[in-house]
Amino acid sequence: LCASSAIDFCTYVQAFGVPAWISVSFREDTRMASGESILDLVSALGPLANGQGWQRGGGLLVGVGINCGPPAHAEAALQALSSAAKGAPLVCYPNKGEGWDESARGWVPDTAMPDPGFAAACRSWHAAGARFIGGCCRTTPATIAAVRASLAES
Repeated sequence: LCASSAIDFCTYVQAFGVPAWISVSFREDTRMASGESILDLVSALGPLANGQGWQRGGGLLVGVGINCGPPAHAEAALQALSSAAKGAPLVCYPNKGEGWDESARGWVPDTAMPDPGFAAACRSWHAAGARFIGGCCRTTPATIAAVRASLAES
């Protein structure tokens, strides 16, 4: 998803009156997979949230965040998003962190973050402002159960 597609999506959300959140794939920094700045996108989306910027209980855009990126870098991305999002609930559902072998067109074995580590990391995502937390590529029902248990403990 690129910035213009994300903005188009949010415009449609507003037109149809359907509450939604927007999340974008991220890299090891605050860039979307497209290379564009997540922070610039969040700033552009703020007015679509409620016409005046992000406020809890405001417009139909109910959250903004990251997905399908490396879990080891999610906390830093969320911390950066937190200041740019100005009160928006944050969304975080990274992948398991497995490496991708482009030449073999497959996942690199034994490179994923184990479920206990993923579940422990979700506590730092919550502390950084994430309120919608889950998992993307290569997470399993067992991963999500571990996340739920970890958040219930904290």
